[in-house]
Amino acid sequence: MNIFDNNYLEDPDKFEYNSNNIWTNDQLKEIVFNSYFNSNIEGGSEDESKINSTVEFIVNNFPTQKYPRILDLGCGPGFYSYKLAKKNYLVTGIDISDVALSYAKKKSSNFKNIKYFNMDIFNTELNQTYNIILLLFFTYSNFMKKDREKILQNVKNLLVDENSIFLLDVGTIYRYNQFNYFNYWEKSNSVNQSVKEFILLGSFRLYENHLLLHKQVLFFKDGEILEFLDWQKHFSISEIEDELKENGFEIIDIFGDSLGRKIDETSEQMYLLCKITQNNFT
Repeated sequence: MNIFDNNYLEDPDKFEYNSNNIWTNDQLKEIVFNSYFNSNIEGGSEDESKINSTVEFIVNNFPTQKYPRILDLGCGPGFYSYKLAKKNYLVTGIDISDVALSYAKKKSSNFKNIKYFNMDIFNTELNQTYNIILLLFFTYSNFMKKDREKILQNVKNLLVDENSIFLLDVGTIYRYNQFNYFNYWEKSNSVNQSVKEFILLGSFRLYENHLLLHKQVLFFKDGEILEFLDWQKHFSISEIEDELKENGFEIIDIFGDSLGRKIDETSEQMYLLCKITQNNFT
């Protein structure tokens, strides 16, 4: 295998589409599943303290009596869903990863107030509306603008009324500025020995308009090649505010790095507490 005999080492165009999805790839299920429990890697789990502070914020500000139903979009193994169900919310979690959902269902098997569905955030066939919708851990930032607009329209259709809450997070410009052009490589036996042997070439690339690419190419010993592109759009406050407003949402409050914490110039994560504007609710 000669890795120089292909175009995988070239930088793709902005938001270039790739049909490979690391979250649903059968060969990498175990590696991806383990990443959900590692907050120290890019694309891994959210830090446990942030998860707990988010749940605590929701419980303290949006009690079950007034906000009983929660939808967790891109729920993964159910870190938020499980903790919220323990607080007596009626929780629905959706995700495209069957291995993550399998874990989530097993962990919450004794709860009658939580349901999980294997579906993507663009095609949520749910016969229910919700008082709170969560879209966390930079999921919104993974998509180009026209797809983000589809997500927002979908969220509007799934909220109960104009008093319902939409909570999302995005990366800040400060976070984007912490990255540099960077290349790395790993062998499969240093990652996981349960899959066939491969060499991983990874890179971080910075694009205009505060767009970050984390690219991973796996060159398997048997000649197979898999490429994964993880795009991450970063926002200023005014930019995300305008985008939400254009799509019928108003921001109630903004927090930095964790809910309840005032955002400042060194915040890497921006939490946005939103509602549908009254003239946009249908």
